[in-house]
Amino acid sequence: CSHALSAWEQHWFRQRLPAPPARVSLAAAGNGAEARWLCDAGYEVLASEPAGSCLSQLTAAVGARGSVSQASFQDLIDAEPTPCDAAVVGWSAFSHLLEPDAQLALLRALHAGCPRGPILLSFYWFDALQVPRQSRAWNLGARIGAALARMRGRASTAHGVERFFGHAGFGHSYTSDELDALARAVGRKVELELIDYPHATLLPA
Repeated sequence: CSHALSAWEQHWFRQRLPAPPARVSLAAAGNGAEARWLCDAGYEVLASEPAGSCLSQLTAAVGARGSVSQASFQDLIDAEPTPCDAAVVGWSAFSHLLEPDAQLALLRALHAGCPRGPILLSFYWFDALQVPRQSRAWNLGARIGAALARMRGRASTAHGVERFFGHAGFGHSYTSDELDALARAVGRKVELELIDYPHATLLPA
């Protein structure tokens, strides 16, 4: 549930988030690396995390500069939206929503909470041109993911869209077309960045 906040992520936050003391919703906040940086920068952070084992460190990271709740993506989808100025989904966590309906439902919930602010997502990326050059472990993960998709009755539009990661479980590798379609469905446009780590800012259209 934790990672060190990378230089690209710090740059992304500085470039894309409204100025502090804006209120930022942070889903899948893990042990609090992103929450701590945001709070130290002067933001009010509404952090949520489903894993109980992460909550003590996350709470310490947020301190008195926001709030912490134990909540899954489904909890956020089902809840009444909390008004905020921006929304961030923790590092790569958007890829752990495997079903298109769930992906769209989460974006709708985040948009309802910050209809005029940015939504920041990072994720696994699918590049068909790179598939033949991947390692045996990568290709094995892709085969496991494709088998999972078939078991759930999902037609795969491109192999490798779902993969199994030994450190993180199943994850969805997005394409630009998928991200564009999801963004349009909630009235947004995608600003995609693939340098250092795949991430995107969804801006009101």
